Amino acid sequence: MPEKTFHISDILSVTTGALLSESGMDGVQNIMSHIVGGQVISMIGMAANAEKAQQFLEESMPWLKDVNFPDLPESLNREERIAAVQNFVQAAADKYGAYHQVGQLAVKPDLGAEADRAYFEKRRKNARGPGRI
Repeated sequence: MPEKTFHISDILSVTTGALLSESGMDGVQNIMSHIVGGQVISMIGMAANAEKAQQFLEESMPWLKDVNFPDLPESLNREERIAAVQNFVQAAADKYGAYHQVGQLAVKPDLGAEADRAYFEKRRKNARGPGRI
């Protein structure tokens, strides 16, 4: 299965459930799409595959089970929260390395809403005549 290199912040976003990716949701979307072997563009598609992706990453890199993002105090302002996330990611990168090879699931899971959209889009393109799906 093809492997692709991802930053630890993308990987930790999947395994911790916290948005830690330096690329924001684009980073999470990219790693999730790679893991499942298809384009995951909706929140439903990501949510539907989050547990499978987390398990896959933790099986591939067992040390991920020991990396837990702490709850941040409510009293932190936006800048303090951003700094806390950056410090957490940097500490993890220092300990485990900044970039890692990530493979793909052997069995392609259902991509949720994206799979439904793609199915109907394909049917619409192949339809003949007005009003047909």
